[in-house]
Amino acid sequence: MILFHFLFIKNIILNFDNLNDLFNNLVDYTEEISQKINPFLSSILITDTTGFEAYVTENNPKFYQSELRKAKAYSKRIAKDNLNSNFDVEKYAQGQMPKYANSNPDAKLAYLNGHFGYYLKCSVSTNALGLVRNVNFYDSDNNLDLDLSPKDIKDSYDSKSPIPTLETYFQLHPNFSYKYFLGDSGFDADDNYAYLHEKKIMPIINLNPRNSSDLAQPGFNDVGVPLCPYDSSLPIYTTIIALIPLSHAIA
Repeated sequence: MILFHFLFIKNIILNFDNLNDLFNNLVDYTEEISQKINPFLSSILITDTTGFEAYVTENNPKFYQSELRKAKAYSKRIAKDNLNSNFDVEKYAQGQMPKYANSNPDAKLAYLNGHFGYYLKCSVSTNALGLVRNVNFYDSDNNLDLDLSPKDIKDSYDSKSPIPTLETYFQLHPNFSYKYFLGDSGFDADDNYAYLHEKKIMPIINLNPRNSSDLAQPGFNDVGVPLCPYDSSLPIYTTIIALIPLSHAIA
């Protein structure tokens, strides 16, 4: 009997589709329980991007150090011909790294958790009770050839991930609905606001500095409450629309 159960569980684990179906069935089953525990917290969908660091040779620090040494040697040769060269050693070394791991093409080069590595990138959603609702291995190439900082590269990936991941989620669970979407500044993009508006979900997303550098900045009163930049007599929460760029406004 024990052997039968072991073989049954082993067969499920080895079959990804079965495991995925099992997870989604559990999400359906626990949604009703979640609603009974706290309807308000269940109406909040919290999403963030992350990645599973793959066990591949390219994630060994020595691999990157080898590319860095080659870049430094190349930099010295350039400096001989051009003393004013602004050659970026680290950027060049990162650009020379393969786009995906040799032993696992699904493990792609990405900037996550503060450093470059080879990850299985995904988007994870929970409700405000902390119950995992969705794990989506959305894939998008991070183009390291562009003149972008690592933070910009990650933001570029983050800004593109919500729509395809949420579309898949709502196709799997068509009866689910949420009142609020909570995400970090990486999701601050016009298309995401429009999509959430179409779904009748209120976005709660930090403004990304790259999109709001031209916005008027709020002041603060004596107790630290932010004030409307256009009228310091008004607390900012009563005039939040004034801080939203016109391109972000949803009417």
